[in-house]
Amino acid sequence: MPCLRNHPFRFTDETQEVFDGLKKAVLDTPVLQFPHPSLPCILDTDSSDVAVEAVLSQVINGEERPIAFFSRVLSQTQRAHCATRRELLAVVTATQHFRHYLLGNKTILRTDHHSQVAANFQAARGHAGSLDRDAKRVRLRN
Repeated sequence: MPCLRNHPFRFTDETQEVFDGLKKAVLDTPVLQFPHPSLPCILDTDSSDVAVEAVLSQVINGEERPIAFFSRVLSQTQRAHCATRRELLAVVTATQHFRHYLLGNKTILRTDHHSQVAANFQAARGHAGSLDRDAKRVRLRN
């Protein structure tokens, strides 16, 4: 792609189409919904090498709609954890962050490492250390 400093900018029909498409995409982004206490919550969590993220949503009128978003940068120590441990950390921090929405409400937890996170919670019961503290903070139920 040529440098714009050396070439004049030309606003063509193709450029207009791309601009209109971007404008439509920005306007069509999901709008946050007010939570409905009578509906179950859906908590999607994920982690990367540098952060944990979560989306709290509910199915409203047959469509899953976002209620709130959450993300937090990991400390240097947390970045050194394995992927499964970071996923567990994402679950713990998201449930703490969204606690006021989740208390007394049925919640569906979705994570791409669900079986490993659940196994770590089960294995941590009764063991010393931070994993045990995390498992005590979040209780997984059917």
